[in-house]
Amino acid sequence: MLASQDRKRIRKYIAEQNLMAAIELDERIGYSASSLAGQPYKGRNGRVEGTRELVIHPHFVLVYEVDSQWGKVYILRVLHTAQKWP
Repeated sequence: MLASQDRKRIRKYIAEQNLMAAIELDERIGYSASSLAGQPYKGRNGRVEGTRELVIHPHFVLVYEVDSQWGKVYILRVLHTAQKWP
């Protein structure tokens, strides 16, 4: 839930300055999240135990968890790299 809120907030903020950049970043977020289905461990170990982080843009990172038992990936957050996390 937080990840979708993050995504909307990022898209809105960037669109105020540059609509095309907002669309391109939003597409990159979607593509990166979808790519984790086939390669769930391609991101680095996260700063929070049990999470992983995938750099999707020099300024943005996807924070996610992998449930290896059920073969699922849960996107937790989409964060600007300057944001304090956790």
